Amino acid sequence: MTGKTSFKISKNEIVRGYKSFENILIHSKLFKTELLTGHLRTNKLSLKNSPLKMNTVKVGFMISKKKIRKSNNRIKIKRLIREAYRLNRHNYLDGYNNVDVQLLIGINQNSNYVSPEFSKSLNYELVKKETVNLLSEISDYLTKQEMVRI
Repeated sequence: MTGKTSFKISKNEIVRGYKSFENILIHSKLFKTELLTGHLRTNKLSLKNSPLKMNTVKVGFMISKKKIRKSNNRIKIKRLIREAYRLNRHNYLDGYNNVDVQLLIGINQNSNYVSPEFSKSLNYELVKKETVNLLSEISDYLTKQEMVRI
């Protein structure tokens, strides 16, 4: 597999556990697009602690039960967001040196898209466009914060 990019999201790249989600939500910077919300938490890594660790990106996906009542609709939306993230993360979040990134992606609660008919009208192209917009905002922010890209 030389020269090819792996698009798989491995288990150690996924945020797990209530405390982890809560910690990211409390200590994060908020990014919004018309459809999605991103909570970003970054930690600069010192070279003393981890000389071989270039960067880690952990991601979690959350859909509110309050807005999207039916579980099959929530799962469908989460699956679309996860797929759009998986295929586009390498263009925006790879290559930052000595930074630990934790990201939660969910539905923007104040969006015009959130309605009972929301999941029926939702398609992959819309989710992909919004995910790319969110990831580019986050990438711009990380670049401005001097988290140098290699």
